[in-house]
Amino acid sequence: MSHDDHSHHAAAQPADVPATGAAFFDLDRTLISGSSAFALAIAAWRGKLVPSSQFVKDAIEALRFRMSGASDDTSHGVRDRILGAVTGQRVDDLVALNSDIIPALLESVRPESKRLVEQHRLAGRATYIVSARSEEHTSELQSHLNLVCRLLLEKK
Repeated sequence: MSHDDHSHHAAAQPADVPATGAAFFDLDRTLISGSSAFALAIAAWRGKLVPSSQFVKDAIEALRFRMSGASDDTSHGVRDRILGAVTGQRVDDLVALNSDIIPALLESVRPESKRLVEQHRLAGRATYIVSARSEEHTSELQSHLNLVCRLLLEKK
């Protein structure tokens, strides 16, 4: 069954019969076009947590990713470098980066993704954001997008 057929079927249910099911939206490459790690990199660089030379390398990788995609190894390498740069920082200082990160991510959410989230929500389905990002960085995004829950994936 195609995605559109499923949405149409749920919309055709009588109002007194609750819809069942759930919709899961990956933050990176689904809700937004690129990687959420780059929004963190920009905020960390502005906060002087990442050196400029490393930020430039990561910016080039982010551009490459956006233009032609990247392997999981490349994406994970950028994420690991960014997370390594903020290791040992106070949690409060990292959470303070949200004032830069959340608006950047919200601006990056694809319009078609917003519409799809809303269609599922209106059909009565639970909508989830799936991310390896920390709870501090996804909870505010979740509430802005009216997603009911976050599924945080732990790094292995």
